[in-house]
Amino acid sequence: MTLRQSISLLSVCAIAALPASAGSAQSNAKAPAPAAIQKALEYSKSNNGLSLLILQNGRLIFEDYHNGYRKDDSHLLASATKSFSGVLLAALIEDKIVSSFEEKVSQTISEWSDDPLKSQITLRQLLNLTSGIDPGPIGRIVPYAQALQAKALNPPGAVFQYGPVPYQVFGELVKRKLKKETPIEYLTRRVFRPIGLDIPGWRYGQDNNPAMATGATLQASEWAKFGEFIRNRGRFSGRPIVRADLIEELFKPSTANPAFAVGFWLEATSDIEAEESGRAIQNGAGRAPAAKPPFRIIMSAGAGKQRLYIIEPLGLVVVRQGKPSSFSDAEFLSRLLQ
Repeated sequence: MTLRQSISLLSVCAIAALPASAGSAQSNAKAPAPAAIQKALEYSKSNNGLSLLILQNGRLIFEDYHNGYRKDDSHLLASATKSFSGVLLAALIEDKIVSSFEEKVSQTISEWSDDPLKSQITLRQLLNLTSGIDPGPIGRIVPYAQALQAKALNPPGAVFQYGPVPYQVFGELVKRKLKKETPIEYLTRRVFRPIGLDIPGWRYGQDNNPAMATGATLQASEWAKFGEFIRNRGRFSGRPIVRADLIEELFKPSTANPAFAVGFWLEATSDIEAEESGRAIQNGAGRAPAAKPPFRIIMSAGAGKQRLYIIEPLGLVVVRQGKPSSFSDAEFLSRLLQ
């Protein structure tokens, strides 16, 4: 039995006891057993882990900091930062600053209007990384002006290719839409402050613009607040912050890559690393086959194995921070969910 099969089998056992309303904000599933949490912790620690924090139904059930990391320390989220842009777009739509996920980028980035391919790119395609433009070098903070010059390599929607450039284009678009606020100021006012989330740092490029693809730095406990906000579909402490239907749109994948949606991963598989390397994927071709678990795992993922897992039917939000290692999502989850 493979690790993925183990996760699926164990999850079936957990889900069988759940009522029909298990997909809602409150789950009646049992919390992971202390022995299972300990096994997951030991595995994470042995793979350069720094923190492990687990919430169930919004209640802290476990936290541990290790390998020289302390509770109050903040760590770069790297590419897990991308999930914030998805929520930023949802808020802009609710506030009628953007018309929809299908709004053309060229409506705001007028420089693209005469390009036969770039003029057709939608905001959804920009953030699900199927825009077709050159995605740029992994791990680099590309200046906004340079990002706008990226060449169209493929028709919009046809190919998934990972990289920072589309998110930097989105940063420039948001700047033009807002005029009097930066993307981070708007995100802070509209989402972070209402959920009590403190962002201690955000990387900026040489052009003094925020790195929308890789820039956020967070404590584990703060990142968990964002996870709860997502698990509750845009609500926090019972209060609506962003419309639930707009948050749900963030989990609709493209046909080019069914594992990635609007800033969030929908599979915790070993193939994610290959996809993050910038390899082009068309209609799912070339992806490692993944057994489908009986429920959806929503994940924010960044270099160094930064992970935010949202396991909805179990009511779980799991934060794992670390340094580069051979950490495996499947191995970690199989221990936690045993």
